[in-house]
Amino acid sequence: MIIMLWMFIGASPDSCGGGIRTTSIVVIFLSIKSFALGKPSVIFNGRKIKEEIVHKAFVAFVAALMIVFTGVILLSLNENQPLHHIMFEVTSAFGTTGLSKGITSTLSTFSKLILVLIMFMGCLGILALVMMIRPANPQRLPKHDYPEGNIIDG
Repeated sequence: MIIMLWMFIGASPDSCGGGIRTTSIVVIFLSIKSFALGKPSVIFNGRKIKEEIVHKAFVAFVAALMIVFTGVILLSLNENQPLHHIMFEVTSAFGTTGLSKGITSTLSTFSKLILVLIMFMGCLGILALVMMIRPANPQRLPKHDYPEGNIIDG
C-alpha cells in the first residue's frame, strides 16, 4: 500500500515521472492544515500560495483518483486477477514507475490498452490533460456574477 501511495504521488514537477506530483500533495496538506486552523489562506515559508494553485492541486488529486479508480474497475471487470494486483498495476501505470506484480503479460489486449492510456495520462500530467480540453481563451472576467448560495456540506 505504501509503494502504491508513493507511485500515486509520483515525481516532482520538472521530471518525466508520472503521478499527481509532490508539490500538489504538499499544497493539499497545507490547505487542509490551514482550513483546520481556521486560516483564510495557505501559507508556506512566509508566502501566501495563490488560490488558483490550491485549486489546481485539488483538481489534479481528484482527477487522478478518478483515473486510477476507473482503471481499477475496468481491469477488475475484465480480468480474473486479485484486486490488489490490479490496483498495483494501475497505480504503477499512472505513476509511470515500471513496477509490476507480473500479471501484465497475462492481461487481455483491452486491459493492456487501458494501462497504456493510464500511463500516457500519468506521464503527460493531469493538469496538462485538463488544459487540452479547456478553451484556448477562457474569459477571465465574467460578464455577470451569480448570486451566492449556501449548501450543507461536510
